[in-house]
Amino acid sequence: AAARTSIVHTNGSRRNSRPRLRARASSRLVSSSAYRMHLVNQADPTTQASLSSRIGAFAADLSFDDIPAAVTEQVRHLMLDALGCALAARDEEFAALYAAAIAELSGPTNGNSGCAVIGHRLRLPPRDAALLNGILAHGLDFDDTHIAGIAHLSVAVFPAVMALAAARGLSGRQALLAYVVGLEAGSRLAAAAPGL
Repeated sequence: AAARTSIVHTNGSRRNSRPRLRARASSRLVSSSAYRMHLVNQADPTTQASLSSRIGAFAADLSFDDIPAAVTEQVRHLMLDALGCALAARDEEFAALYAAAIAELSGPTNGNSGCAVIGHRLRLPPRDAALLNGILAHGLDFDDTHIAGIAHLSVAVFPAVMALAAARGLSGRQALLAYVVGLEAGSRLAAAAPGL
């Protein structure tokens, strides 16, 4: 019940700007998430598979073709939202401070090696790029929120997927699949332990 709530509500002042669009889109995403999540929801009591192994099986078995078109469309909107939030924060004082600190801890990079940082010319190793992009995406606190779990999933999943895609040369379909898996797993875990 709680796991089937929206993962795309926005907090802060933006909540009032698009509530109907977000509510309709999120109910499509959540109701269509049954496309493969039965692996997580229907545990066989005789095997007593752990939650992590069931989520792992879901992630390993899901293919891009399993994802309904409505979900891929909504996920693209969520990715654009995270990107927009990071771009909006790029000129804030905290952005410059974090960028300098993370760049110093990362050490030098060779020209175009490393992963992009949203809104900056800076390139960092995947871990550090994901960290800084997550800080930027969440910095102004306009990012999406999973209401049942009180979690900001895109700021964790999107930067990690961007860094992974850059480091491993993933296709757009592979990156979108990874993002869907991250949102599904994150929303289920967040709903099971809200606010943690």
